[in-house]
Amino acid sequence: MQTLRTLPTQRFGRLLLQRASILALLLSLLGPIVPANALVNRWQALQGMTAISTSGNGTNTDTTCAVADGKAYCWGHDNNGQIGNGSGVTANQPLPVLVGGLLAGKTVTDISVGLYFVCAVADGKAYCWGNNQYGQLGDNSTTTRHEPVAVVDTGALSGKTVTGIDVGQGHTCAVADGLGYCWGAGSRGRLGQGSTSSSSVPVAVSTSGGSALNGKTVVQIEAAGAHSCARTSDNAVACWGDGEDGSIGNSTYTTTNSTPVAITINAHLSGKTITWLSAGNATSCVIAGGLPFCWGNNAASQLGNGGTANVNEATPPTMSGVLNGKTFTRITTGTGRTCVLDTAGLAYCYGASRTGDNTSNNRTTPVAVTVASPSHLTGQTIKYIVTGWSATCTISTTEQAFCWGTNGAGQLGDNTATTRNAAVSVLADGGTTLSGYRVYRNANAATPGTPLAADDTAATLPMKNQAFRVRMAANGTATANAPIQLQATTGSFVLQFAQRTAGSCAAQTTGWGNVTTTSTIAWQTNGSVSNGAAITPFADDPSVANPVHQTYRSSGTNFNNPNTIPSTGNGLWDFSLRDNSAPASTTYCLRLVYNSGSAPLEHYAVMPEVTTSSGVVSVDIVNAGGGSVSAPSFAFSSAFISATCQTTTSTVGASAQRIRVTNGMASGTGWSLSMAASDGATAVWSKQDDSAHYDYNDPSGSPPGCGSGSDGDGLAGQLSLNPATGTIAPESGCSSSGVSLGSSGAFEQTVADSITLVTASTSAQAGCYYDLTGVDAAQTLPGGQGQGNYGITMTLTATAQ
Repeated sequence: MQTLRTLPTQRFGRLLLQRASILALLLSLLGPIVPANALVNRWQALQGMTAISTSGNGTNTDTTCAVADGKAYCWGHDNNGQIGNGSGVTANQPLPVLVGGLLAGKTVTDISVGLYFVCAVADGKAYCWGNNQYGQLGDNSTTTRHEPVAVVDTGALSGKTVTGIDVGQGHTCAVADGLGYCWGAGSRGRLGQGSTSSSSVPVAVSTSGGSALNGKTVVQIEAAGAHSCARTSDNAVACWGDGEDGSIGNSTYTTTNSTPVAITINAHLSGKTITWLSAGNATSCVIAGGLPFCWGNNAASQLGNGGTANVNEATPPTMSGVLNGKTFTRITTGTGRTCVLDTAGLAYCYGASRTGDNTSNNRTTPVAVTVASPSHLTGQTIKYIVTGWSATCTISTTEQAFCWGTNGAGQLGDNTATTRNAAVSVLADGGTTLSGYRVYRNANAATPGTPLAADDTAATLPMKNQAFRVRMAANGTATANAPIQLQATTGSFVLQFAQRTAGSCAAQTTGWGNVTTTSTIAWQTNGSVSNGAAITPFADDPSVANPVHQTYRSSGTNFNNPNTIPSTGNGLWDFSLRDNSAPASTTYCLRLVYNSGSAPLEHYAVMPEVTTSSGVVSVDIVNAGGGSVSAPSFAFSSAFISATCQTTTSTVGASAQRIRVTNGMASGTGWSLSMAASDGATAVWSKQDDSAHYDYNDPSGSPPGCGSGSDGDGLAGQLSLNPATGTIAPESGCSSSGVSLGSSGAFEQTVADSITLVTASTSAQAGCYYDLTGVDAAQTLPGGQGQGNYGITMTLTATAQ
């Protein structure tokens, strides 16, 4: 009796991958992914603000200074070195400049700007710089200084700690250990020392005789045009100096008075506690009982009472309008303009033009400072306000500064000389982070095509000379106490790319160049969307917090952001690019550079990276998720030992082992996929221990494969494939048009050494992959073949046509 034994499953061995070697497959792949428009502003809002001051003598002569994070900064007019950087260059500065010299390493706590000079308090000492015609710098000279000098503290200030300072048109006053001290021009009695003498060193404000400060503790002092005022710990106010316009606040004293005189407590002030004081050019104001009151010059309606007549005693502005029912915490008066701040952090101004209401009109009664576009105060709460000759500035609770007014000298600090009728941010150089990106296929539309990679992940471009899209996000670099708001249209950027030669894009320092219409990575024009068009949310946008969609960019050398990016948001741009014959399989890095210089963006949470296509057509075996299968094999059905030949079957290209062809070539290049034995026409099926074999390409016998034929190996057997039973599945978003399955065929030595599975014409879509599954396979087994596990290794070859 013949024993029937199971013939173990016969298998194909591993399918090897092979690139076609013809010239078309060696062409260059897509290059760097260089965004067209730069991402965000070079300038960020100056942070950490605790004090600010502005003054001057006209539209183009104003200077502004501030304290930020314990350091002094100045900007605007610099005719006398009042910017304080010690350079000797007196050009106007439209952006904050760090004041150095003796302030370096010290903590600045207060600052005040006068007529062409500035003074500050640092570590309990007074320092001044700028014009010194009257000795107002307090350094015992009348020499103009371009950087801070120490105010003499060996006389009246000996051993005392300075806590506050304020300057006027030619004199300076300070609070030290509860007393007032002044120096500089003494005319009109503005130093309060009992005479009209000038002094280039500090002198004590009189507290003897009939002085209203006798026995009192000074907590605030204000130096104005030709008069000065002080507020005491018991909520009294005294003034001295020129009283001709009523600026002393006492109708008995309307001429020069060189010692402090108490303001009149009239019916408006009676029973009220004075909590804040301000003195301007010839006007003085207080907050009393939560309400504003002013006196003195009213030529520009800076008293806010609807008229222009001077007033000798405290009078309120019109309270029936926008001020009705509100309580106020701060007041400031400069030259012809007064502003107040309420408990809700909103500001109101009246008097000379540009009161912050987005008009240039004079206002005889209070108007609200606008917080709506184009004002940058949107969403801000104000905690401090100051007004000078032509500019008004605020500090918000986020410790950012905002200014408005005339700007011929750059006194608003927004890097322009443009007059502003609504608030703009005071800016500082730097502080922007590239926060995210994503690479997509190109689409001739306002939104990109399908993503080529996950968020913040380097992408490989699918084909040579391909158009593609990049969406990139950037935000203001936040600090612990002051996130940054990136203002619309401020700053200008260009995008650069470099071939990565360093170990990472973060380490790439050389080889950078701008993206142009002719660069290796160039702009891509899409006819259905215009350069600069607004972009809208897209389902596959980079995942960043609070995206603010900006514009689509497909041309140009520089750009900025059209929409303000709040401190909690990320600006998002869409860049349309193309591979302009970039080298194949090459990695490129991207960065943003300021248009005004070569410095890159300060910070990169991510560094965009793209690798160009291989420029070839390639093949792989992948699983259902698209990952490569490390050891693919296709099993045939089992067979029993038989005296006659028989056939077993299999399916090449199962769901979990798909044959994937990726076309990375340029458009207009066809390709084909074929299968052949890895060892060539003399290959055979081999038993696991190599002790037995049978053929795969001998058509002898009937049916074919049953005979040993005349190929000289004495073995029978034939393998056949039927590609027509297979299925081609193109990549999502791609078409199978122009791609066709091969015809059924059997391997025959020297006649059919390979079988074509798929053919793609020149009209087939490039930059896509195609998955082949379900190809029927059949193998003829010789009669009496010995038992065992047999295998043969086959090679898939993708070839450009």
